[in-house]
Amino acid sequence: MRYASFVIVLALGCLALVLPLGCNKSIGDPSDAENQVTVASVDPNMVCADIDGTIQQGSGGGNTVVFYDAKNKLTFESRVRGNADITSNVWSDVIFTSVDITYQMNDGGPAPAPWFDRPAPAITVKANSTTTVDMITVPVADIGPGAPLDTAGRLGVVTMVFHGKDAANQPATASVKIPLGTYNACQASGS
Repeated sequence: MRYASFVIVLALGCLALVLPLGCNKSIGDPSDAENQVTVASVDPNMVCADIDGTIQQGSGGGNTVVFYDAKNKLTFESRVRGNADITSNVWSDVIFTSVDITYQMNDGGPAPAPWFDRPAPAITVKANSTTTVDMITVPVADIGPGAPLDTAGRLGVVTMVFHGKDAANQPATASVKIPLGTYNACQASGS
């Protein structure tokens, strides 16, 4: 009887030691895609809203002011949870299909309206690789005279949250916060 009690206590003690190892929160939610995607870089590293546009000479000799969307290149990087050897498994690829974009200005003044569940170009991030895409970070409608971003020298943040799924229909997200500034001229306006 003592031996049986000892064995039961020993078994429960071993189980108590091993159980926390099986409940490691570092692997994420089991219902999430196994391909964990992050935004690794943004180029340029700040959103530049050119609030006075670019002057273009018209065919009739008159000048026209043209405004452009603010764009940035985003590089997505993936890492497959628990298996770094997967490099070309299509079942682990993530496809982002929508993005939420919100804006916050440091001065508390007017900001562009948020875009929730905005359709994004299908962004495919293959397992254990990177993908770079050009994204509109501030639409032209929010830049220039009468728009929320019409005064030079304002600073803020653009927050983008991408939503998608892997081939097993498991949800995947990636997010990034990018500094935002309004200026009279941007280095790569319209590109």
